[in-house]
Amino acid sequence: MRYRSLDGKVFTAGSYRELAEEYWQSQFDPPPTIEEWMAGSAKRARIWNEAEIRTDTVEHHIEDLIANGFIEVVHE
Repeated sequence: MRYRSLDGKVFTAGSYRELAEEYWQSQFDPPPTIEEWMAGSAKRARIWNEAEIRTDTVEHHIEDLIANGFIEVVHE
């Protein structure tokens, strides 16, 4: 499946975990762990539009990013 981030990056991933890993590593200076990336992502989302993004699992994190419009599913 294909996904697009707010900054226009397009990712192709077979699972939410794969998407999260690609998104994390695509950052200019990615944090050392995916957990740190999720924490930072959730903090930025809260500042951006007061969205509450879960960080308990990678899957929940991606679900919430999609539900709050930070990642779009590309239907082509």
